[in-house]
Amino acid sequence: MKQQSILIGAVAIGGGLGSSLRYGIHMMSPLTHGPLGTIIVNLIASFLLGALVGAVLNRSFPEWLRAGFGVGFCGGLSTMSAFAADGVFLITDQHLVFAGVYMIVSLVGGICFSFCGLVCGQKWAGGANQ
Repeated sequence: MKQQSILIGAVAIGGGLGSSLRYGIHMMSPLTHGPLGTIIVNLIASFLLGALVGAVLNRSFPEWLRAGFGVGFCGGLSTMSAFAADGVFLITDQHLVFAGVYMIVSLVGGICFSFCGLVCGQKWAGGANQ
């Protein structure tokens, strides 16, 4: 029970930090509001989560750290709901081409950033799969 409480606390702290960073990125500039801000935070979170996975594959990290950073911080930083809402708003505002580009860039970019993060995490952790 104590271990579960530690994990929940780590996720809560990480989630708060990730959500705060996401809000800060959105507030930094008018250019990051809406779809552009959502793409930025989702790509950053994809890279970071990929890096975590890459590092964990090669090193042992405490479970609370993996949960706090992965589920908490990266989960709080990224935002599927804003991605979906931005897509709906673009479609209902008749910006169909931009909506399509937005969705493709988000999906393909997220996968590419996650892969790059995975490779960087493996290198950082000094894994044999360099």
